[in-house]
Amino acid sequence: MLTVHPLKKRLLLLSLIAILAGCHPKTEEPALAEVGREKITLADWRLVEENSPVTKESLENLIEEKLLIREARRKGFDVSSAELEGKLKEIRRGSDDKLEQKLASLKIPLSLWKERQREKLILAKWLEQEIRPQTKPTEEEVSRFFRAHYRDFFEPEQVRARQITVSSKEKAEKIREIIKKGENFVTLAQQHSESPDGDEGGDLGFFSRGSYPKVFEDTCFRMKIGEVSPVVSSEYGFHIFKVIEKRAARFLTEGEAKNIIVERLLEEKENRLIEQTIKQLKATTAIVIHEERFQN
Repeated sequence: MLTVHPLKKRLLLLSLIAILAGCHPKTEEPALAEVGREKITLADWRLVEENSPVTKESLENLIEEKLLIREARRKGFDVSSAELEGKLKEIRRGSDDKLEQKLASLKIPLSLWKERQREKLILAKWLEQEIRPQTKPTEEEVSRFFRAHYRDFFEPEQVRARQITVSSKEKAEKIREIIKKGENFVTLAQQHSESPDGDEGGDLGFFSRGSYPKVFEDTCFRMKIGEVSPVVSSEYGFHIFKVIEKRAARFLTEGEAKNIIVERLLEEKENRLIEQTIKQLKATTAIVIHEERFQN
């Protein structure tokens, strides 16, 4: 199973933290750790871990992130004010009052929050421009991975179907009678289906067994292409299905699996390179962890 490096998880987490209710006065908090001349404070901790107790293991993650930020900046990576403001506007659009109150309750200064957003963008740019170009898999690596793991690329039998879902069996039966007279299934789904996919003509896309409620597969996998089902019921209402396409179970070819393999190998190689970089930076940077400030 592929493991995503903690750095990337933290980048995603920081993106989800919303906007602040207002400016807080800047207060000097004791450092939980020091990386060179830079401090990691309790506010830094709360920005990522909220009110969870400080642990040395999680603090190590923040230290590693700080090391990478310092390295990215040393190599000249930065973001413009326009880039930062664009990111802040994006987060504002996805925030709400509850999140504003939450961030304010954590006593995180506006200046710190903005700086961490800047650092997140710097890290993302560093990953994209410095790390990823070094980790592109070769054709031979892709082929070797496919030969070793071809069983991972098994695709079970699939069916593509459309559905019309309504809340009344009587209404479903009436619609089915109209279909039998030659009315277009897509049009009827758009007009009558109460399922969100009704706007798309009831298209469920391709699905394999276990993807939907059992009644869906019990009905659709037994049908022929072009066939319309009787009315069947589920917890969601009463359904009429029409099978559009079928795919037999098979193994993907190397060409079909290539994009999946490339992404897997990129992730693995990126993780290794990040770990190597962190190891080198730890060996050349003064790091102090003040365990006495959070152990109790």
